[in-house]
Amino acid sequence: MLQYLRAILVSLVFLAAASTAWGAVPGDQDGDRMVSGEELKNAEKLLKEGNITTDEYAEIEHISKNYPRKVVDSLDNEVIIYKPVKSIIAPNSNAEELLRSIRASDRIIAVSDSTKEDPLFFPDLSKLPSIGSTRAPDSEKMLELHPDLMILSAQWDKTQADELQKTLSKSDPDMTIARFDCYRLENYDNETRKIAYLLEKENEADDFLKFYNDCVNIVVDRTSSLSGKDRPDVYLGYGEFPPFGAYGNSAGAAVRLEMAGGNNVFGDEIDKQYAEIDPEKIITKNPKIILRQVKTGGYSTTNTSDIKLHWEKTLNLTGWNNIDAVKNKRVYMMSSELQNKRYFIGLLYTAKVILPDLFQDMDPKALHQEYLTRFQNLSLDLDKQGVFVYPDWEES
Repeated sequence: MLQYLRAILVSLVFLAAASTAWGAVPGDQDGDRMVSGEELKNAEKLLKEGNITTDEYAEIEHISKNYPRKVVDSLDNEVIIYKPVKSIIAPNSNAEELLRSIRASDRIIAVSDSTKEDPLFFPDLSKLPSIGSTRAPDSEKMLELHPDLMILSAQWDKTQADELQKTLSKSDPDMTIARFDCYRLENYDNETRKIAYLLEKENEADDFLKFYNDCVNIVVDRTSSLSGKDRPDVYLGYGEFPPFGAYGNSAGAAVRLEMAGGNNVFGDEIDKQYAEIDPEKIITKNPKIILRQVKTGGYSTTNTSDIKLHWEKTLNLTGWNNIDAVKNKRVYMMSSELQNKRYFIGLLYTAKVILPDLFQDMDPKALHQEYLTRFQNLSLDLDKQGVFVYPDWEES
C-alpha cells in the first residue's frame, strides 16, 4: 500500500512539473531545475508503470545527460540553460542571422520591425509577430511571449539594452537573458560557439565557422604581415557628404579596414566609434583611397544608378580634385548591408578593392553567394540582383 501511494506521489510530482509555469524542467522533482540520477531512475519506473510516455522519458533522459549548460556572455554574465531551448527572441537582426547560420532560426518566435520590413532577406522570419523596434522593443509583448531564451546586444546600444534587461528581469526574474552582439569580428567566433552550445547546435556551428574563418583567414593571412608603407592610407567615411563622417579605430568598420590591409587615416584622431569631421582635414590627409559607407545598394538593387550618383558626387566635391584618391579614381562606395552581421563578407570586398593585386585570385561575390545559399538558405542570385560595391574590381 505504501509503495502504491509512493508511486502515485511520484507521478503527481512529475505531472506537476509538466504543468507548472514556464521554466519547469521535466523530470525535476526537488525544484533544483536539474534531473539527478535518482530522478532519472524514478522516471524509468514511471515509464514501466505506464505513467509517462516513451517520448516523455526520452526528454527527461536527454535533459539528465546534457543539462544544465552554462556559458559566460559578452558582458561576463553567467547564463544557465536547464532544458532544451524551444523559443527565442532576439530584438536585433544580427542574432537572427547568426541563428539561421547555425540552423536554429526555427526557434525564433518574434522579431523586430526591421526584420518584419525585410521579407527579401527574411522571408520566413518576417511573417512572425513583431516586438517593436530594435532600439525600443515592446517589453510587455516580450514578457507575454515568454521565450526560453532572450538574446540582447552586449556593447551595441548598451544603455538601452541594460535598461531593457532590468525591465524584463524585474517583471520575470526567471527569464534567461544572454548578452551577445553577434557581429563584431573580434569575438564573432566565440559568441557563435557559446550560443550554439546553449542550443545544442555545436556541429552546425563548426560547419558555419569553418566557412567563416576561411573567409577571414584568406584576408588576414595575407595582410597581417604588411608593413606600414604597404598599407594604403584610406579615408573611411560615412554620411551624406556633407556632413562628413569618419570612423575611430574602435568601430567595427575600422577593424574590418585594418584587417583588410588599409590604414584608417582618422583612426587615432577619433576617440569614439565615429564622429563628424571638417572636410578640409580630408584634403590635408590626402588619402590614397576613399571608401564611403552608403545606404544605397544592397540585395534588392538591380542596377548601379543610385550608388553611382554617390560616387560621382564624391569625385566632384569642391577642392577634392587634388586628393590622390580622387585623381586616381580610387574612390569606392560600399553598401551598408555589408556591415554588422555581414562584416566578414564586407571584409572580402574591402580587401579586394583596396589591395586588388594581393587578392587577385579571391572572388568575394562567389563567397558571398555561398554564404547566402548554404548558410542563409536563400534563393537570392547575386548575378541577377544585389549591388554592394561601386565601382567594383571589374569596373575600376
